[in-house]
Amino acid sequence: MVEFVKWPSIEAFKSVVRNSASRGTVNYRGKVKLHGTNAAFTFTPTGPVAQSRTRLITPEQDNAGFAAWVAGSGFAGPDGVTVFGEWCGPGVQRGVAVSKLDRKIFAVFAVKVGDNFLTDPNDLRVYAPKHPDVFVLPWYGEEFTVNFSSVPQSIVAHMNEQVAAVESSDPWIKEVFGVDGTGEGLVYYPVDSIGSGRALSVMDDSPDYLGRRVFKAKGEAHRVNGHKEAVAISTALLEGVPEFVAFAVTEARLQQALSEVCPEGAFIQKTGEFLKWVQGDIKKECAEEMSALETEDGKILGPCGARAVQWFKMKCQEV
Repeated sequence: MVEFVKWPSIEAFKSVVRNSASRGTVNYRGKVKLHGTNAAFTFTPTGPVAQSRTRLITPEQDNAGFAAWVAGSGFAGPDGVTVFGEWCGPGVQRGVAVSKLDRKIFAVFAVKVGDNFLTDPNDLRVYAPKHPDVFVLPWYGEEFTVNFSSVPQSIVAHMNEQVAAVESSDPWIKEVFGVDGTGEGLVYYPVDSIGSGRALSVMDDSPDYLGRRVFKAKGEAHRVNGHKEAVAISTALLEGVPEFVAFAVTEARLQQALSEVCPEGAFIQKTGEFLKWVQGDIKKECAEEMSALETEDGKILGPCGARAVQWFKMKCQEV
């Protein structure tokens, strides 16, 4: 029986700074972050087994049609290898360049082989199936070095400029499909040395490695918190719970929760699951801001949950 293979949570730059302050310098390179839904399949002797971000899926219990697509693909590969990517295109998300395509695609960004997560595009091409709707995400931009002992503002400005450019026009979608439109942002991966362009393998015996070294940076329209910039170093200073609620309970976060919990649409029976997802995501991604308020978590998350539930009920009425 195939087991679910978890894709680790990728955090923001400030979380990586906090976790890497004593680790010296790390070389990085970015890939365009497509706005779709996290998906994967594992090769088995009897055919590929599909999964979403949180569970194994089947054509009968699907996520945006991914399992049905995998089931009809005829994909074959080394037993036990899991191919991760973004399932994206029309009907998965809205308001971005990739949603304007004439079909759904699967954009590969990582592969798990044994105890390693591989993220280098050259490695991924070895395992990605040859299929007209399967693509390997290439690098975006050149390598650069981050000194975590003292992050220079020039590096932060460089990353923010890159994210702004991608948000203005997704370069990969435009180059490959000739479609112009908004991009979501970038994901930055460590590479072994400047000039090599090769990503480091991520050992599974350090399950928090991705969260400690790999980070994401989203454009303004897709940012799930109130940070003014895509890449921030310091914690946002908020004066009280109402300001925190406005900072944390954003349209982008609520839309992400809706797509994760209710891919087929909002139904009132899903209220509890939706609320749990939102509060859990806030607690994970806004932990520093919550701590700075010096207020009990329940007194912060309660008002956040109330706003989220109000929004969700309005979405249920639209169905």
